[in-house]
Amino acid sequence: MKYLIVFTVSVVFLFTLSSCLEKKEETPGASSEVIIPGPDDSLCDGNADTLPDAAFYIPPGKEMIALCDGDILLQDHSDNTLGLVNIGTQQVKKVWQLTATPSHMVIDEYKKYVYVALVGASKIARIDVTGQTNTVDYITTSAPASWLVRGEFGYLFANLSSSYTGNIDLINLNSLTKVHTFSGSYPKMMVYNYSRKELIMASPGLSPASLYRYSFDTSATTITQVEYIFDNGSNANYIALSPDQQKFALSAGAGNTSGYALFDYNPSSLATTNGTYNVGAYPKGADFNHVSSLFLTTNASNKLKIFNTTTHALVREFTLDTSTCPYATIETVKFSLGGATAYVNLTCGFNDDSGMLFAFKVQ
Repeated sequence: MKYLIVFTVSVVFLFTLSSCLEKKEETPGASSEVIIPGPDDSLCDGNADTLPDAAFYIPPGKEMIALCDGDILLQDHSDNTLGLVNIGTQQVKKVWQLTATPSHMVIDEYKKYVYVALVGASKIARIDVTGQTNTVDYITTSAPASWLVRGEFGYLFANLSSSYTGNIDLINLNSLTKVHTFSGSYPKMMVYNYSRKELIMASPGLSPASLYRYSFDTSATTITQVEYIFDNGSNANYIALSPDQQKFALSAGAGNTSGYALFDYNPSSLATTNGTYNVGAYPKGADFNHVSSLFLTTNASNKLKIFNTTTHALVREFTLDTSTCPYATIETVKFSLGGATAYVNLTCGFNDDSGMLFAFKVQ
């Protein structure tokens, strides 16, 4: 496995992770106070200014987890591995062998464990990106998971959809066991709003791109639909909630409204929007920085774009040179944990034979 080959803006493959404070996990509903636990992400990117704006050839993979100071977790679908690399040192720091192809990934609130959905396997992989070993733990699920999201502290929701909708397993991360299955046609893509104890959901690839809001009762272990909005554009491809829980975005190929614009949605009311991000044709991907002040997306062609979440103005734009990436497909966009670096990964080739990673300084 070879994770990075650099070229200029440069292409290389590598893995690494800076240490973060580990805290004891809590059980759902343990406190009525709304607290988003974990280390202070603003301290995460102290060395980010030394990293190059660069492009890297990487193995083919759909998802990534951006960490601190150039550390990034990448997938290799050719041999079902995960690699922790650093784009500054171009060092592969650790590799985990999985038993199936990795798909959607999520990191816990303590920035310690990453949970990985596996294609065709009724289990979720857990790896420790802060530890010294490459041990993989597995959590048995009712069916293969396709989308993961952190729920109440110490819990994880796993959507079991094979296409657009499916059941949801609730996973206890302390015991690494499934504790409940919500049976129904729940949309695949999900975010969880801690402050409101609600799930916001959407199905990928459908027209129209509908949105759903469900309340989660931690005592009764039930989820109940509270709102449904039918038409939010078409061909949704990613959903993201801001860390301050005050805004979210549904990236959709046709946009959410005219002119391919994406809405700045209010999580308390799907019918309420706070403005629009004028992305341009075929928006793809969505992420917010650690202080919820910036929104990251692409026009699915050759531009990575950063918007101010208050004014909705475009503040930075980067060009992606995909001339050496035939049949380029943008897969995921991410800010680093400290918000100093913006990443986008692509798959290349008619059969997704390889990939590219672009990294840019935000400031």
